[in-house]
Amino acid sequence: MIATSLLVILGAPLAAAGTGDNLREGVRNGTTSNETEIIANIKTTTAGKGGFAMRMSNLSTTGGGFVNGCRASGAATSKPCYRASNLSTGRAFEFNSNQGDVVGTITAGSGGDTKKPLTTNATGVATGLNADRVDNLDAAQIVAAARTKAGLAAETADTATKATNATNATNADNADKLDGLDSAAFAKTAERVLAYATVADDGTVDPARSRGITQANVDPDTQAGIVCFTDLPIRPKNVQVTPQGVFDGGQQDVIATAFVSLGTVTSADCSGQLQVRTFDVSSAALADRPFLIWFAE
Repeated sequence: MIATSLLVILGAPLAAAGTGDNLREGVRNGTTSNETEIIANIKTTTAGKGGFAMRMSNLSTTGGGFVNGCRASGAATSKPCYRASNLSTGRAFEFNSNQGDVVGTITAGSGGDTKKPLTTNATGVATGLNADRVDNLDAAQIVAAARTKAGLAAETADTATKATNATNATNADNADKLDGLDSAAFAKTAERVLAYATVADDGTVDPARSRGITQANVDPDTQAGIVCFTDLPIRPKNVQVTPQGVFDGGQQDVIATAFVSLGTVTSADCSGQLQVRTFDVSSAALADRPFLIWFAE
């Protein structure tokens, strides 16, 4: 009788718990055939504890707080080892490390480019997230791809062997073409303005605000309000001239016009390929006034 009683008392902790039994701490519980559900109705709180249906904490400085393990396969119908689903509009998960420099890690076997840390259907910007690659290319690979596209095997085509082919390198120092196009092709598409100038009321060219036009190209007429441009380094097809703004040293009520000729424009002692006239509306007469001019192809 006494032996039987001792067997019952000592044997109880070693017995396997089955479905419907109480959960036992400190030992492995038995394998269940149904899900174990914990249902709660607990409101959020600002206190240190409360607001969660279940809480697990480990007071050890080396032990963890929670571990999940499963043996789900990669089949589309398999369930994940861990799933957090918010059935309302709030967050589904939150990770926090009060003092650690690394919040967590995601590992996938031996790793490599065939492994994905995660997938998402969200296309918005992840605030604070830095990426080391773009389209699976790192910075060095992106630069290398750009050089290959440009026909260059290095930062500069300093030798014939560093150019894609000999026709794209005019000498040992420079590449003459980019993607099969020379500089003139880019100039036609990317830069329409051939030259421009800022001219004061006395015909003086401001070199700091001019390009392609110098004082040698400007011939002010003795007649007021007329300036000729001669010996131009380019043959413009279009010219635009405008009076200098009143807030930039100009005057109000000024009209500026340009006359372009394939030959020579002559007025009094002023002659050239182009003539600019400035008309002061307030005085109803030609007058020396500052202007800006652009020469385009």
